[in-house]
Amino acid sequence: MWRLSGRERGIVALLAATFFWGTSIVVARIFLREISPFVLAQVGALINAATLLISLSLVAPHRLRIHKGDWWRFAVLGGGAFALGGLCINVGIQRTSAATAATLQYLAPAMTLAFGWLTRTERVDIQKLTAVVLTIFGAALTTGVVLGRFVFDPLGVLACVGSAACFSFITIFSKAFAPRYDPFAFTGLTFLAMGVAYFLFDPAASWQFCVSKPAWLWRIVAYSIGLGVLPTALYFYALKWVEATSATIVLAFEIVVTSVLGWLWLGEALAGWQILGAAMVIIAVVMIERQPDQRLHEPAPNSS
Repeated sequence: MWRLSGRERGIVALLAATFFWGTSIVVARIFLREISPFVLAQVGALINAATLLISLSLVAPHRLRIHKGDWWRFAVLGGGAFALGGLCINVGIQRTSAATAATLQYLAPAMTLAFGWLTRTERVDIQKLTAVVLTIFGAALTTGVVLGRFVFDPLGVLACVGSAACFSFITIFSKAFAPRYDPFAFTGLTFLAMGVAYFLFDPAASWQFCVSKPAWLWRIVAYSIGLGVLPTALYFYALKWVEATSATIVLAFEIVVTSVLGWLWLGEALAGWQILGAAMVIIAVVMIERQPDQRLHEPAPNSS
C-alpha cells in the first residue's frame, strides 16, 4: 500500500487547512459588516476553546496534560500572538479590503525565512528564495492588488503587516513544543489562552453582543467550529513534520482558495492576471513540496 512520509502528510494537512481558512476569509468579510473585529475574534476563541476542551476532558482527559514549563508558552502563543494576530487580520479586512489584507498577510514567508537565516535554523537556497518571491508576487496578482485593488488605510495596513508578523512568530514558536501534544489538545489550549486574553481586555464585549444580537451567536458558533478548529489543528499537526518557512509558503495556497470562492460565491471578477498569480503560488507550493526538509536543528522530540 502506498504510504505518505511524515513530511508529505504535513503538506497534505496544510493544504487541507487552506481550504477551511480560505473559506473563513470569505465568510468573515460578510460577518464583519455587522460585527466588530474584536467581538468576532473574542467569541470565536471562547467557543473553540470550550468545544475542544470539554470534548477532550470527556473522552481523553490525559491529552490535556500540560508539560512542565509549557504554561508560559501557551500564554505567549495564545494570549499574545494568536490574540493579537486574530484581531489584526480582522481589523485589516474591515479597514482595507480582503485583497489588501490577504496580500500583506503573505509577507509571512519572507519574515519566517529571514528569521531562519538570522538564527541559522534554516538553510537558505535559491529554490526556497524563489518560492518565497513567487508566493508574495503571486498573492499580489491573485488578489488583484496590482490591478488597483490596494486600499491604503494606515491603521488597516499596519494591522495586516502585524498579522503577518504574528503568523510568522506563531509558526516559528509553535515548532518548539507543538509536537509534544495531540493537535486538538494543543489547539484547545491555545484558543483558551487567546480567549482569556480577550476576556481580560474587555470582559463585557461577548455578553453585550449575545444580548444585542442573539441570532448572530449561532452563526459565529458554526463559523468558529467549522472553519476555525479543524484547520488550526491540521496546522499544528503539520508543524511536527514541515519546517517553518515551508509551512508558510504552502499555506499561501489559501489565497487561491479565497479568490476562487470569491468568484463563485460573491461574483467577484477573476481576471487573467489573477489566474497567473494563482499559478505562481501553486508553483511555489510544488517547489517546496519537492524540496527535502532543510532544518539545521531538529525540534525537541516528543515526550509522553
